[in-house]
Amino acid sequence: MAVINNEVVLSNIKSLCEQKRLMPMYRALIEYMSQADEKIDFYECFLAMLQLQIDNDHMLKVGRLRKTAKLRWSSATLEDFKEASHRAVDFKMLAQLAKCHWIANFQHIIITGPTGAGKTHLACALVQSVIEQGYTALYMHFPALIRRLKMAERAGNDELTKLRRQLSKVRVLLIDDWGIQHLSSEERHLLFELIEMRDQNSSLIITSQYPTDVWHDAFQDKVVADSVLDRIVSYAILIDWDTDSYRRRKGAALAKASKERITKPQSKGNK
Repeated sequence: MAVINNEVVLSNIKSLCEQKRLMPMYRALIEYMSQADEKIDFYECFLAMLQLQIDNDHMLKVGRLRKTAKLRWSSATLEDFKEASHRAVDFKMLAQLAKCHWIANFQHIIITGPTGAGKTHLACALVQSVIEQGYTALYMHFPALIRRLKMAERAGNDELTKLRRQLSKVRVLLIDDWGIQHLSSEERHLLFELIEMRDQNSSLIITSQYPTDVWHDAFQDKVVADSVLDRIVSYAILIDWDTDSYRRRKGAALAKASKERITKPQSKGNK
């Protein structure tokens, strides 16, 4: 085991690491010293310390981002869709999207499909990949987003401005169930202003039961609808997630497992 003869030096290193919250680096140093030969290569040691500190910082950052994202399905991952029966598109496409190049280009992802197909699950899995890349993200159900905008507006300009700034700073905003309700004049203008603020400086992931060619119906105003949708659909990657109901499949699997447990013969020792 390699040693540092001057214990004061080691104590000072630990103290400085504590002050700067660099304890993973200090632990890496101790670990490296315990495994190294008598002669320590300074550069290898320093590299190991830096790498552990970077990995630790990334892990803590990802944890914070996951907490603030408030995902509906916080445990969703793209691995859930590796089986062909669980997806409507090639897994290679999903793996490519997980690299998040579309975010750098300020593109969006639109996932459309029937109720229960697993659109929200897929969207949350994609957001997990976004977070792993270090980007901020936030989940919002479409009606809840509209309610928050209306409440902020009625609370005064300061509150509405504050909310808009918060939402515009989120790099990837996941809006679930887009178009599930018709919008009033107040609501569609609030939504337009939010989309306009985020245009060309952030990205959206949108899930909807309806194909994009009927999204105008929810706005009930062609001019505003054109303005909003032009800023989204023109820069969007479209995923048609038309699969058998994810909920039905999951429910059937659970029912089958329960039935097997009930009908499974008990051994004599368990009687």
